[in-house]
Amino acid sequence: MPKRLIHPVRNWRLMSAEEQLQIRDLLIVIVPVMILVMVTLVLFTATFTQPLRAAAPFVFSAPSYAPSSPADGRVCPGDTLEWPVAFTVQRAPVMVISIRSIWDVDDNQTVTLPPGNTFNAGSLNFTNYTEVTSVERTAKVVIPDLAPGQYQIRSAVQEFNSQAAAYFVSFEVKDGC
Repeated sequence: MPKRLIHPVRNWRLMSAEEQLQIRDLLIVIVPVMILVMVTLVLFTATFTQPLRAAAPFVFSAPSYAPSSPADGRVCPGDTLEWPVAFTVQRAPVMVISIRSIWDVDDNQTVTLPPGNTFNAGSLNFTNYTEVTSVERTAKVVIPDLAPGQYQIRSAVQEFNSQAAAYFVSFEVKDGC
């Protein structure tokens, strides 16, 4: 191996023809191998991450829905909040996981209920759809013991290896309940 490779550009002219030939031969081997390794890594990454990038099999008709009962979305703890929701299952058969939570808009975080209080909105469900279909229904939630303020019901649906589809419903817990 040539010893003048410490400064290859400056020393290229000072190298003998044999040393220059050795470097060219080395590059002829190294460059194609490097290109092959890079292509292999790209293909490997694309192959194994493709299922993680799959489109959601499930879409909602809107990113948010307005409450239908009460129409103004102002509730007290113990009241039932209702809203219409429409969705389409675009790919079947599919098993989806649906998650629902209450988001505290003022604190910008998921609500943490005190011990003994539970959120009975069906917060985690597994559903199997066997055919492509469109569904319209009225969703209902009994509002747990929440402090007055602005909140959202946030709901998302995801297949095990796909993107999620989600929506939210804004509501307010009135002061003086």
